[in-house]
Amino acid sequence: MNMISTVNKMAGLVLSEDSPACDAFSYRTVIGKLMFACSTTRIDIAHAVGLLARRLEAPRELCLNAANAYENGFLCVL
Repeated sequence: MNMISTVNKMAGLVLSEDSPACDAFSYRTVIGKLMFACSTTRIDIAHAVGLLARRLEAPRELCLNAANAYENGFLCVL
Protein backbone atom coordinates (compact mmCIF):
# COMPACT_ATOMS: atom_id res chain seq x y z
CA MET A 1 0.00 0.00 0.00
CA ASN A 2 1.45 3.35 -0.95
CA MET A 3 1.37 6.59 1.02
CA ILE A 4 -1.32 8.26 -1.11
CA SER A 5 -3.87 5.50 -0.57
CA THR A 6 -3.10 5.48 3.15
CA VAL A 7 -3.64 9.24 3.36
CA ASN A 8 -6.89 9.05 1.40
CA LYS A 9 -8.25 6.32 3.68
CA MET A 10 -7.20 8.32 6.71
CA ALA A 11 -8.87 11.46 5.34
CA GLY A 12 -12.18 9.63 5.06
CA LEU A 13 -11.89 8.39 8.63
CA VAL A 14 -10.69 11.66 10.09
CA LEU A 15 -13.52 13.68 8.60
CA SER A 16 -16.21 11.38 9.96
CA GLU A 17 -18.29 12.62 12.90
CA ASP A 18 -18.84 9.18 14.45
CA SER A 19 -15.88 9.29 16.82
CA PRO A 20 -16.20 10.94 20.27
CA ALA A 21 -14.57 14.30 20.91
CA CYS A 22 -11.06 14.43 22.38
CA ASP A 23 -8.92 16.94 24.25
CA ALA A 24 -8.20 19.80 21.84
CA PHE A 25 -4.98 20.86 23.58
CA SER A 26 -3.28 17.48 23.21
CA TYR A 27 -4.42 17.24 19.57
CA ARG A 28 -3.05 20.70 18.79
CA THR A 29 0.22 19.80 20.48
CA VAL A 30 0.69 16.71 18.30
CA ILE A 31 -0.28 18.62 15.13
CA GLY A 32 2.18 21.37 16.05
CA LYS A 33 4.99 18.84 16.38
CA LEU A 34 4.09 17.31 13.03
CA MET A 35 3.91 20.73 11.34
CA PHE A 36 7.34 21.58 12.68
CA ALA A 37 8.68 18.29 11.30
CA CYS A 38 7.03 19.07 7.93
CA SER A 39 8.54 22.51 7.68
CA THR A 40 12.05 21.47 8.68
CA THR A 41 12.88 17.95 7.56
CA ARG A 42 9.87 15.80 6.65
CA ILE A 43 8.18 17.47 3.69
CA ASP A 44 6.89 14.06 2.60
CA ILE A 45 4.25 14.04 5.37
CA ALA A 46 2.91 17.53 4.62
CA HIS A 47 -0.24 16.34 2.84
CA ALA A 48 -1.23 13.98 5.65
CA VAL A 49 -0.54 16.60 8.31
CA GLY A 50 -2.60 19.11 6.33
CA LEU A 51 -5.54 16.72 6.36
CA LEU A 52 -5.20 16.23 10.10
CA ALA A 53 -4.87 19.99 10.69
CA ARG A 54 -8.33 20.54 9.20
CA ARG A 55 -9.79 19.22 12.45
CA LEU A 56 -8.07 21.66 14.85
CA GLU A 57 -11.37 23.33 15.76
CA ALA A 58 -13.23 20.20 16.87
CA PRO A 59 -10.92 17.17 16.95
CA ARG A 60 -12.25 13.65 17.40
CA GLU A 61 -10.68 10.68 19.14
CA LEU A 62 -10.03 9.09 15.75
CA CYS A 63 -8.14 12.22 14.67
CA LEU A 64 -5.94 12.07 17.75
CA ASN A 65 -5.21 8.39 17.17
CA ALA A 66 -4.21 9.09 13.56
CA ALA A 67 -2.03 12.04 14.58
CA ASN A 68 -0.33 9.97 17.28
CA ALA A 69 0.32 7.20 14.77
CA TYR A 70 2.00 9.66 12.42
CA GLU A 71 3.99 11.20 15.27
CA ASN A 72 5.22 7.81 16.47
CA GLY A 73 5.91 6.55 12.96
CA PHE A 74 7.66 9.56 11.48
CA LEU A 75 9.30 11.49 14.30
CA CYS A 76 11.25 8.47 15.49
CA VAL A 77 13.19 8.64 12.20
CA LEU A 78 14.46 12.17 12.88
